Amino acid sequence: MVNHTNRWEGREVLQRGRHMFPFQYKVPECVPCSFEGPDAHIRYSVQGIIIRYNGECISSQRIINVLREYDPRREPKDSAANSSPHRLEDHAERSVSTLCCRPGRVSCTLSLPKRACVPGEILRAEILVHNMSIRKSGAVSLQLKQIITYGGVQTKILLLKEYKVCDGLRPGQHRQWKEYPLRVPPLCPSRLHMCKVLDVRYCISVEATFADIILYSAVPIIIATIPDNYLEFSKWSYKVSTPSLMMDDTLTDCYIYGCTRTESEEDEFKPKYKYFENIRDLSRDKDIIVKFRYSPSLKRRNKEKEKKQELARPTVKLKSEEITSSSLA
Repeated sequence: MVNHTNRWEGREVLQRGRHMFPFQYKVPECVPCSFEGPDAHIRYSVQGIIIRYNGECISSQRIINVLREYDPRREPKDSAANSSPHRLEDHAERSVSTLCCRPGRVSCTLSLPKRACVPGEILRAEILVHNMSIRKSGAVSLQLKQIITYGGVQTKILLLKEYKVCDGLRPGQHRQWKEYPLRVPPLCPSRLHMCKVLDVRYCISVEATFADIILYSAVPIIIATIPDNYLEFSKWSYKVSTPSLMMDDTLTDCYIYGCTRTESEEDEFKPKYKYFENIRDLSRDKDIIVKFRYSPSLKRRNKEKEKKQELARPTVKLKSEEITSSSLA
């Protein structure tokens, strides 16, 4: 048996039959959570070994899922992630020139109300696209991307979600989408605390395709595991992480500090992360209630009530003689 210091405490001779040994083991707090990437992963396994008299060993191994809570409000660097009163915004603009006509300009803008969010939450983005060129533009899409950095040297970008906003814009047209919804899927929390060789970050971007260029504006976000105080949810569960749709092929090197991915590793393991069901934003409900308080029908009823109160007030009429005496005075 193994004690709390990971050393052999003793050996027990097992008789013929089936034996069960319940055990508990406290995972250290200084380890990062489980993560699966295209070129590297963080896995934890539990192994059992039986030693026979002839020296032959029988072993069994199972991969376990290790999770960590992450609240950016408690982190010094990310404590102000959602406290800023201003929206997070990114703008991209380019000039498009032609041979016979004067150059035109194309631009796209993306803004978000906050930076930190939890899986299951709906982010409402504001998108603004201008096409002041003489050619029709291509599709405009909203994307969720994962950025993995290996040892601070190599970076790989994975496309997790993509939503087509529109098929294109006519020449001279501009369009705006307010509160375009994007539900955050189950994802590994940001930062990967206590890991010095891997860093995981996320961003939401808008990609607008034009004749000769592709405009790209992005806003970084933080994936947390503890929702804000004004969010209400029915329940939470563990769900498998969302696989990537495609990846940036600019970096295809699988060698990370001399480590490669062997064919004998188990590739079927998929970590599970926290996912919140039926999240409701209480702050939005308050805004709706305030708008209903000042609806036109309510204003009309208040005016009618004021008129009735004015008519119900007692009035004093003066006689003609009193009026003439007061005018002479």
